[in-house]
Amino acid sequence: MNTKVLKNGRVIILIIALMFSGFSIYFNGISTGLDLQGGTLVTLELERAVSSDDMEDTVKRLELRLDRLGIADVSVRPWGDSNIMVEVAGTSPEREASVISILEEQGVYEARIDGQLAVSGADIVRVDAPEVRTLRGQATTEWQVPFTITREAGRRFAEVAKGMGGYPVDMFLDRPVNSVIFMHPGVYESLTGSPDQFDITGIDANAYVPITQVQEQFPIERRIGDDIKLLTFTDESEIPLLLEDYVGDKERVIILASEDEVGRETFTQVRDMNFRADREVRAVDEDDYTYFTRVVGLMSSPRLSDDLATGVPATTPSYVITGTSETPEMAREETSSLRIILQSGALPVATNIVGQNFISPTLGTEFIRQVMIAGLASLIAVAAIIFLRYRKVTVSVPILLIAFSETVIILGVASVINWTIDLAAMAGIIAAIGTGVDHQIVITDEAITGSGGDLRRKKSIKKRVGHAFFIIFTAALTTIGAMAPLAYLSLGMLRGFAVTTIIGVLIGITITRPAYGNVAKILLKNQ
Repeated sequence: MNTKVLKNGRVIILIIALMFSGFSIYFNGISTGLDLQGGTLVTLELERAVSSDDMEDTVKRLELRLDRLGIADVSVRPWGDSNIMVEVAGTSPEREASVISILEEQGVYEARIDGQLAVSGADIVRVDAPEVRTLRGQATTEWQVPFTITREAGRRFAEVAKGMGGYPVDMFLDRPVNSVIFMHPGVYESLTGSPDQFDITGIDANAYVPITQVQEQFPIERRIGDDIKLLTFTDESEIPLLLEDYVGDKERVIILASEDEVGRETFTQVRDMNFRADREVRAVDEDDYTYFTRVVGLMSSPRLSDDLATGVPATTPSYVITGTSETPEMAREETSSLRIILQSGALPVATNIVGQNFISPTLGTEFIRQVMIAGLASLIAVAAIIFLRYRKVTVSVPILLIAFSETVIILGVASVINWTIDLAAMAGIIAAIGTGVDHQIVITDEAITGSGGDLRRKKSIKKRVGHAFFIIFTAALTTIGAMAPLAYLSLGMLRGFAVTTIIGVLIGITITRPAYGNVAKILLKNQ
């Protein structure tokens, strides 16, 4: 090899970039996308079309939640004005379940005392580390999530809590606001709460407390808020008739029943009345109380202590959400998810999971194998065409080496910035490499053609290569201008293609094209 080539400044920069990219790829690795690595693809539908600002806010909050869950290689991108695509690459079945759980939550937190709002999620300024403990002799694990609210919210809490010592503080997450909930009379009769949850004034907490007595002291209708109405039915034909009084007043209908108890025809009638209708079916091992609290989002109901019911705001308004889980592992998972939701706040618009697909790593491996075969075939085709074009190894080999170097540097940059390489990004790499080979051919043609008998004969090879770079920079700026809107507007997978193409073009015009231009000057000077 010509020693002048290795001593050239541009070539040295290229070699340094190659070494840096190799080290970055080796130590940091390359983040591969869902279609290459496998993972979870979830489609969220917003309850209504939203503005670009609300869409951006929703996407950021979802990204924050997934990031705090410790999930890498996650992509949350808008799709139109009413859908969001969430891609999580390379997750385990357990992590996939955590992702789905986080995405299902809207994150609207409320604490109510006797139905009055005392604290909302917007009031929370800090969420501390959860506490999990298992007491001897108990089959379940207790947990706590401490949090601090604003002083203004602390004053409101003190006003609501005044004189309410001994009452339950009902803590809701995603309470179904403006809803009508239908259930069988037997379910309704057992809803007020499990007696061992509350230290009821004047009653031994360890003694058996009849449900009717609990209902009298803490009626469920008051605790869940005035905007939720509970109705009972014995026959599904009663449901549309009972709803006539609530047309225009409520938005959502929830029916606690299986498909055998309430059929599709009833749901069709309810939706024709412009309600959003949902069916909630009880799990096999769920009792009536657990069934209902799950539906209304009631997480826990700790008793309000007398010292918090004086009406005097606390100096540091800090409170605790409590609960129980079957095992310490389940408690840690539940408290972790709750803490993430409280920290990220409520989503600006309600979402619903309408699609959920899992791509296995095996399928992703097959994608990679096919892409490698296609890349090798393309490399062989390019090498053959270049050799047939110039019939000179001194020209063909540098072009191929520069093209290979450009691929490595693009992957190195992706590794440094943690850019995910998926099929769209790989298409962008191929497009950038194709553009690079085309530009190198322009440089080569300018350098070789200038030695003929035309007017450019009088020009030095430096000027001829300079003319080639004028063409190349013009073409590169045109490509970047065409790709920029796709990258900025985040149009689904097109963004990955556009960003990778722009990165490849920038690397080309700053590192690889100048290096090849200098190589061409040295090798073709006397051609």
